[in-house]
Amino acid sequence: MSAAAKQILDAALKLDPAERVHVAEMIWESVDDQPAENAEQLWREELARRRQKIESGQARFFSIDEVKAEAQKILRGR
Repeated sequence: MSAAAKQILDAALKLDPAERVHVAEMIWESVDDQPAENAEQLWREELARRRQKIESGQARFFSIDEVKAEAQKILRGR
């Protein structure tokens, strides 16, 4: 890792969790702005995989309250 990247990472890690998420999303979007050539096919395959899991009973579902509670635990550092 370059010195500049290390300096940016060190600064980012000092941000509060919400700001770190925002910075990470912005960085990710800057490198992931081109869809894969076969993105449509990959999505069809992913949807088929998810449908199979739902129909076979392997999928797990969570209420919005459960998701929020888990997110709060993660943000608080458990």
